[in-house]
Amino acid sequence: MNNQTIYAVQARDWDDLDSVHAIFDSLEKAENFLVRFKTKQDLRIIDLILNPDFISDKNQDPYRVELAGTKTIPDDVSICTSIEDAEEALARTFLVEVCASPDIEQADFSVKVFAQSPEEAIDKAVKIRNEGIARGDWQTAHLEMLTLIKKLESR
Repeated sequence: MNNQTIYAVQARDWDDLDSVHAIFDSLEKAENFLVRFKTKQDLRIIDLILNPDFISDKNQDPYRVELAGTKTIPDDVSICTSIEDAEEALARTFLVEVCASPDIEQADFSVKVFAQSPEEAIDKAVKIRNEGIARGDWQTAHLEMLTLIKKLESR
């Protein structure tokens, strides 16, 4: 696949492709489009990949599972749709979205996995989360959060 970057000009306050005014093959051309009139329009340039490489699996979907504390029932399970999310699901990405509390039950965990069903995604996510807790990932993230809070408070 090509993986060429293209540049779309769209309204600044819109996030969908329906608001795209023009697409260019160079950043310079897109920037020139923004300043083509005396009064600058409220537009922005976003870069997109033309013909991107992507992961394909006809038997599984990439899921994001959000778990609170040590619970096995998730707060949310959703199918990921972006190329980046699918890559993270393939890598079985595990994030500790921890709060400042030392209580692990106050921590939030986000896991991305490929699975054949939401139930399988939950099972995989719980296992990955438990492995992360056993490795000390939660404690490390908690200490990093406390350090950040202390730095912010000292300003």
